[in-house]
Amino acid sequence: MQKTKAANRQRSGSLSPLISRLSDDILHSIFLLLHSWIRFPGEADDVASDAPSRHERIDGPGLPLWAMPIVLSHVCTRWRAVALTSPRLWTFIRITGTFANRVMMNEFLDRAGASLPLSILFTPSRAVTHLPTRDADTADLGPSSWDLLGSASVATDHAPRIAALAVDLREPDARLLLAHLQAHPLPRLRTLRVDTYPEGSPGASPVSFVAADAYPRALRVLRVRRAPLAWLPFRELVCLDLAYARVPTLSMLLATLRKSPRLETLVLRAPVESVDHWVAESEPPADLLRLRVLLLASDSPEEKGAFAVLRYTSFPQATRVHLRLSDGPQTCLYDGCAALHRIAAAVTHAEVVRDRIRGRATLRASLSQPGPALTVDYPGQFFDEPQWSAGSGLCQALRAVPLPALTHFTLALEAWEHQPPSVAHLELLFGALPGLVELCTRIHRHYVLALASALGRRQDPMTTTTPPPRAVVCARLRRWTVRWCGGHPSVDDFRQVERCCASRAEAGVMVALLETTIQPPPVVFPSLKRVVGALSVVS
Repeated sequence: MQKTKAANRQRSGSLSPLISRLSDDILHSIFLLLHSWIRFPGEADDVASDAPSRHERIDGPGLPLWAMPIVLSHVCTRWRAVALTSPRLWTFIRITGTFANRVMMNEFLDRAGASLPLSILFTPSRAVTHLPTRDADTADLGPSSWDLLGSASVATDHAPRIAALAVDLREPDARLLLAHLQAHPLPRLRTLRVDTYPEGSPGASPVSFVAADAYPRALRVLRVRRAPLAWLPFRELVCLDLAYARVPTLSMLLATLRKSPRLETLVLRAPVESVDHWVAESEPPADLLRLRVLLLASDSPEEKGAFAVLRYTSFPQATRVHLRLSDGPQTCLYDGCAALHRIAAAVTHAEVVRDRIRGRATLRASLSQPGPALTVDYPGQFFDEPQWSAGSGLCQALRAVPLPALTHFTLALEAWEHQPPSVAHLELLFGALPGLVELCTRIHRHYVLALASALGRRQDPMTTTTPPPRAVVCARLRRWTVRWCGGHPSVDDFRQVERCCASRAEAGVMVALLETTIQPPPVVFPSLKRVVGALSVVS
């Protein structure tokens, strides 16, 4: 019996999980790696994405990453000992103002040691109901506001250690909190994020965070969303993100950009105030030689908004540029911006991606290397019937950012809920792509007639004596890939493709290679093969 128990103990020890056999140093490194995943709400690796950050939660539903140290310290006695001897694990602190949260905050501060930098996040508690008070000036502040202010007083005792600060509250609560922080210098603050709830009043007077000489020499990351934050003369920023917030005048913004030569991320989702007399047209651009991501969004086509900054900035060709257009006619955005012109002139590949949920579409353009270097996001569907006479939304995107060197284009003409693509829409589109060499279309059989008519229609000459310089659109097109979707194409569908290719061959611009994902019927195959250079069936 004793031999059997000993054998079982030996067998269970050899089959124990690998994690239990790791040394304390390795376990400590794993804990710190998990801690590095913690982000403030809404932050993501790619600022261009509106999707929730993958850092906000772990795989388990409802488990926020800021609570990870608590979870790790409650797995077993050994894990708790390792967690308690890892001060850096407790440096991210969420403050809500509740009694339980204040107890937790004190424990985090004690375990974080006395010298490590802290990251502080102010958010409301879901369990707290905001009730009105008797004071008319603070009638919209619930009792949790004063509890939150009390917790903030404890946190500001460690103000010299705060390196990252995020305020994610209702506008009245945020105003009260920022007014309290105004008297506490934060010399090590590197990251500041302020976001107020939509019910906050956008027309309220701006809130000063702290005096200009109190802190900001160490500030490197500034993110302000939906918050009336007063503008300060920042310098040496690495990331500037202004989304639907009160923004500075163009002259103040350019002053900050010129004093931030190491800026890597610039996001403007709010209209910049109109150009004032302090900005001259001949003023040299701000050189942002390290800029990696540039995102600009406009709410109105009548005003340039955030796009006004393009004329006064210069950035390298490796910068990833994201432009979000408004609904309406567009003008060329890179007039006066040599940096954006260089990127657009080097684009050779582009595709259109549709977001059915947001009701928007995106033109993704890239250079010869993989990955989009330029994305243009525009409202509506690909070919909604416009309220103006200048063409469809996709044509407006190409008008805003013309791509003269584009040679490869991918377009999906699948099932549409609204206005289907017409021949006129497609002619406008292909007319904006004169240098197209390769075209890949993922097409529903119901729309092959419009596509074939647009690609094969002969243009009428202006006079009877002089032929037109180009008989059909996309005269340089040599390769056409047809990927069928939405049912098996009929003989008539292939006949439309045949007539299109025959018209192009008659005009002297024969398609050198036609690829199709479905074998053409025998009755069409011989005649279709005669009007193209080569016919191939691809998977």
